[in-house]
Amino acid sequence: MRARPGKGRTVAGRYRASQAILTSGGSFLYLLLLLFAPRAKGATVTLSRGSFRAEVRNSGEYSLAMPAWGWVFRGSLGVPAMRVRRRAGRDRLGEYEEIAFTYKEAGEREGMIRLYTGRSVAEFVARMLSGGANQGAFPDFRGYPAKLDRLGFQPAPHAPYEFGALGSQGPWVLFDGPLHTLVISPADHFFVTEMQSEGKLASAIEPGVRELPAGFSHTTIFVAGEGVNGTIDRWGAAMQTIDGRRAPSPEADILLRKLSYWTDHGATYFYQYDPQLGYPGTLLAVRKRFDALGVPVGSMQLDSWFYPKGEYGDWHKRKWTNGVGGIYEYEADPFLFPSGLSGFDKELGLPLITHSRWIDRLSPYRQEYRMSGNVIVDPRYWDRIAAWLRHSGVAVYEQDWLGRYAEAKANLTDPQAFHDQMAAAMQRYGLTMQYCMAAPADFMQGARYDNLTTIRTSHDRFQRSDWDMFLYDSRLATALGIWPWTDVFLSSEDANLALSTLSAGPVGVGDPMDAIDVADLRHAIRGDGEIVKPDVTIRPVDAMYAEDAEGAGGPMVAEAWTKFGKQRIAYVFAYARHGESGAEIGPREFGFPGPVYVYNWKLQSGERIAADGETRLPFSNGWGYAVVAPIGPSGMAFLGDKEELASAGRVRIPKLTDDGTIRFTVSFATGEAARTLAVYSPRRPEVRSADASVTERYDAQDHLAWLAVGSRNRPMVTVEVQQPAK
Repeated sequence: MRARPGKGRTVAGRYRASQAILTSGGSFLYLLLLLFAPRAKGATVTLSRGSFRAEVRNSGEYSLAMPAWGWVFRGSLGVPAMRVRRRAGRDRLGEYEEIAFTYKEAGEREGMIRLYTGRSVAEFVARMLSGGANQGAFPDFRGYPAKLDRLGFQPAPHAPYEFGALGSQGPWVLFDGPLHTLVISPADHFFVTEMQSEGKLASAIEPGVRELPAGFSHTTIFVAGEGVNGTIDRWGAAMQTIDGRRAPSPEADILLRKLSYWTDHGATYFYQYDPQLGYPGTLLAVRKRFDALGVPVGSMQLDSWFYPKGEYGDWHKRKWTNGVGGIYEYEADPFLFPSGLSGFDKELGLPLITHSRWIDRLSPYRQEYRMSGNVIVDPRYWDRIAAWLRHSGVAVYEQDWLGRYAEAKANLTDPQAFHDQMAAAMQRYGLTMQYCMAAPADFMQGARYDNLTTIRTSHDRFQRSDWDMFLYDSRLATALGIWPWTDVFLSSEDANLALSTLSAGPVGVGDPMDAIDVADLRHAIRGDGEIVKPDVTIRPVDAMYAEDAEGAGGPMVAEAWTKFGKQRIAYVFAYARHGESGAEIGPREFGFPGPVYVYNWKLQSGERIAADGETRLPFSNGWGYAVVAPIGPSGMAFLGDKEELASAGRVRIPKLTDDGTIRFTVSFATGEAARTLAVYSPRRPEVRSADASVTERYDAQDHLAWLAVGSRNRPMVTVEVQQPAK
């Protein structure tokens, strides 16, 4: 360790002075006092890595700075820091150096400020060397940059975003005008962390936990970067790396792969059915209707109506019709399903998604299993229901009410045990999971489970008022590798369908069986029900964070994309929030360094835009949608399937290259004979294919080539497009 000289001397300096005293006949007692006395208050240890510079003084003062931005966060232990030293190590995030020290606060503690090599990541770690009372915070910044914009997520169902406020569970997003961004969050103990933002920025364990045992540690992570979206993604990637998680692909389960049908709150058949058919008969008829229309459904969700609830006294036990109680018994109500859930599933012939609540106060489970709060923390229960679900044809287990009633007691063990046991049991029996009404702690805890594939990021029954919430709250989900779910809507709601498709998560409808909008649904799926989706979830462009933080208003502009190597095709969804008639968009806003072609998906027309140019995306019914594609080496731009919302989604376009010639592969579902693809070309292009029939039509006004590509009964065909020689 190398300490900076201050008012006192370093340990080595004190040692040399003591040697001089000994040789001159000085007191041995004086030597001991000199060697082991606390360091002088001015001694400082510093460390720099990536964007960060950390500093700890013997006085107990510490800081974390981002020198390139002029940001400094200053705090104090309130007691001296002892044995301050630098040391190196390695963990899942990679190699690091840290400043470590000990201090006295309700026992002996060790503090560490850790900076990583090759990452703009810092961690503050507080570890109990001896057990003691839960008090204090580390870090506890009382000095920090003024006038930073703030984005937080509140500790409530759906983790609602809020500009200007920082939630007590985290994460916190701090940024300035140039969009230098810092994300701060707990890296463990999410359910008992208390992030404090009133007059300070601090991370502590909530006061309901009275004692902390020896060996307990708590980590707070800091991730810095340029741009809000990119930094949020880097924070989420770091969180997943810490937990060793393998994020699910966009097609990880049946819910993500194919169109689904829902019976949840806001759907047509939520606690109601055709009385002539009965509940199971109604759902069987729904499945047959979709098949008859040529729109196959991949799975069906059964909401809380399918199991008996309790509440309101013994006379109300075991009532499936009770919409407000908790789970009485988690089984298919025998009145509705006399053959059991497995019998219904065999008739239906579709994988099921099954909803779950909290445990009712009248449930016999409270005597049979270990409880914590309103949930069960007993592996026997979770193994039992996971086995039953698997036997009954269930593919996805949906845990609802997480941020309200389905919560364990706030202590150091139970909340994590609840989530761990649930995930482990479902994993053993091959089920994936969906979280609903989750608080931020549930999102962060969920990043530990490979089989948590989806999470709802808006209210019940997706509608226009949820759009902003869905876009911002989905950033929390997707950064952590969890695909967001809009919740149910009707197939005729074209804007809701567009956002749900661009979520890259589930697309699920709850239509009455006689009002299914087939034409709309075909914009989201192939003929086999596979969802044609982007690679990433749609998110507000970076400029929106600054505008919304300052209350500037204006239309929302959001993007998703598909990426083929270095080539990226963007899908831009914009909408009015204060009566605007359109939005100005340009290549730079979406990260394109050169010219692009902006294709208005609704009008099926477009224009070439220079690298520093802009165009207006007009709104119809309050929203607009465009595909933005770069002009490649060929001098052309590939725009994709003209009917699909995600026009170059991989389910439809598995491959695309442009090396002077555009080559693309088209994937067909069984029964699909032809698809029409759009390519921007300044001149009428030359088109050829060895395995497909292609008919070309050229629009000289918009410079669009419309290519009708026939499958010739092949599942995939390849087409080449080239500009003619001048």
